This record gives sequence, structure tokens and C-alpha cells, in this order.
Amino acid sequence: MTETLEHTAQRIADKGRDALLDRLRPAFAEATRAHAGLLDLDAETEQGERAEVARQSIDDAAAETVERMVQRAADRADGLQWRRALASVATDELGIGLGEALCHPAVARAQTIVGAPSYEEALAAIAVASPTARAAGDTGAGDAAGRETAAGS
Repeated sequence: MTETLEHTAQRIADKGRDALLDRLRPAFAEATRAHAGLLDLDAETEQGERAEVARQSIDDAAAETVERMVQRAADRADGLQWRRALASVATDELGIGLGEALCHPAVARAQTIVGAPSYEEALAAIAVASPTARAAGDTGAGDAAGRETAAGS
């Protein structure tokens, strides 16, 4: 591996977790907004400044809780999430498109540097789990043989 590739991979890896967190935060923010009614503070039972302090405390606590959830989600991120985040960094670092970045050797190396799960294994798991992939891989030979046996009976 060339030194330049290794340095590029390290730069991408150094920014990788932040990029992953930046990709996760909007999803958690949206979920928080969607479920905000569940955390509603009954302001009518409070008075003036006390209500504002209580609301701010709840907002701060909620923000801290959401950030902890985002951090835990990043800890559990799969190879696909990591590769997308690292590729996003590479688009800025290398001035290349996202498609090229997803396959770039520096991005693959950065994924190894950060200790992220395998991109290839995550893709393979999707291919196995996908009904479309199973249908595309099924030639129908087994079904045809079964129909012929049933018809001959």
C-alpha cells in the first residue's frame, strides 16, 4: 500500500465517526419531533419562570438522551452505514463522486482503520435476505421437476 493511500485513508478515517454521527442525527431528530407529544409538559400546571425552567430542563435532558442514542447507534452501525459515511468524507477529501468513493481503496482502508464491520459482508447479507435476490438466483428447476413428478402421478 502506498504511503499516500495510507495517509489519505487515515484522513478519511479520522473524520469518519463524525460523518457517521452527522448522518444519524437527522433521523433521530425527526423521530424526536414525530414523538414530541409523548414528552409534552403540562405548562398549565406550572407558573411563569418555573414553567420555563422546567421546559428547558426537559429539553436539555431530551437532547442529552437523543445524543446518547445517536452515539449508541453509531457504535452499532453496520458496514454499509460506515462505508456511506466514509465515502461522504472521501468526496470532500478527494473531490470525487459518491459512486467512485464507495469503491475507492482509501475508503476501504479507512473502514479497516476505524474497525468498522465489513462492507462486503453487509452487502452479502442483504443479497441473501432480499426476496428479489432469491428470486433472481432461483432458476425454477426445482419447481419444474416437482410439477413434472406431480403431473406424472
